[in-house]
Order: sequence, then C-alpha cells, then structure tokens
Amino acid sequence: MAPLAIPAAIIDYIHTPLQLYFCLPYKDGKFYSSNPDISLPDQLSESLQSFLQQLDEFHYQKFDRFPTFGPCHPAHIDPDWCQALAQTTGDSSTDIARVLSRAIGIIPTHKMEAFLIHDVWGHHWQYLCTQFSSDYAILKDCGQPFHAGETAYTPDGPINCRMLFQVQGEQVELDHPQSPSIFSWRSPAAIRAPFHPSHRRNDCGCS
Repeated sequence: MAPLAIPAAIIDYIHTPLQLYFCLPYKDGKFYSSNPDISLPDQLSESLQSFLQQLDEFHYQKFDRFPTFGPCHPAHIDPDWCQALAQTTGDSSTDIARVLSRAIGIIPTHKMEAFLIHDVWGHHWQYLCTQFSSDYAILKDCGQPFHAGETAYTPDGPINCRMLFQVQGEQVELDHPQSPSIFSWRSPAAIRAPFHPSHRRNDCGCS
C-alpha cells in the first residue's frame, strides 16, 4: 500500500511495552475533528477511503497477529524499512516484519476507552502470562473450508471429514454425533478461549 496522507495532528496513540496503537478519529468511513484549527480534506482519496473501510472489516487471519490483531500483514510492510531496522537491531528483516505485524494496531479514537481494558491491557497480559498465542494462531484458519481428508484424532481412532457424509439413495446425510469431533479438532481454541469475533467492537484490519 502506498503512503497515506493523514494529518499528524489528529493522531493519538496508546502504548504498552509490547504494543503501539494509533488512534484515528474516524467513523462511517470518514475522518472527523472537534478542533477547528485542524483542517481535514473534504474529499478523501480512493486509497484513504479504502483504508478506513478495511479497518472495519473482520478477517480470521488477524488472529495470527496476537496480541494486537492489527492491520499490518508482514508481507505488506515496507521491506526496505524492515531491512534498515534489522541492520540496527541485529535481527532478520523477516523477524522485524513479524514483530511489527503483531505490535501495531489502529483503533477509532471515539472508542479508545472501550478498547483500553479488553484489547490493549487485556491482550497484553494474556500475551505475557498465558499460552493464548498458539490458540489464537489456530483461529486464523477458522474461515477456511474443510477438505475431505481433514482428520481428527479422537480416543476412538482417527476420523476424517469424508467419513461424516453417507450417501443414502439420492441424498447425502451428515453423521451428526461424529461431526463435533472434526469441528473441535479444527479449532480447539474456539472452545477454550472466551473470545468470539462478535466481541470485536471494531476490528482493526486493513490487509
């Protein structure tokens, strides 16, 4: 994505030792400002409109960017910038991109206080004190379709998705008693973690 012209005066931020959240005053795909000294463009560029719209979109893939679930996919971060940081820190540019994708978030300013406890501090201590990182990584695949050979390893032996469906004449029937075995195997974190996409008041994703 090309650089976006956002007035610096309207940007606030929240940070923890591991996270940096930029707070932007946007709502319904538009910027707003209560400060008369700050001028905002009457018409947003197509790229800026697209950016604001994408901030409100939900993607399962963002679960892999714990603890911020932020907007930056590693592949979309400027590689030259990552390389410059890598030379300074001694880390690889790949590691730099991965860390930035998990550390940077964007939230709407008018919902900043609502995000502060659950999203900012809550996920921060989860990252430090729990194993939720691997659980959330599993959730990133929840939006992917099942394939016939997908297999769950149960106490009664392996069962694959194909085995759940039986052809009875001209109809296909689902083995309801066995189906939870496959669904829970695909995403055990969805059962353990007290988290659901609907809890995201305004999920921040632009990739």
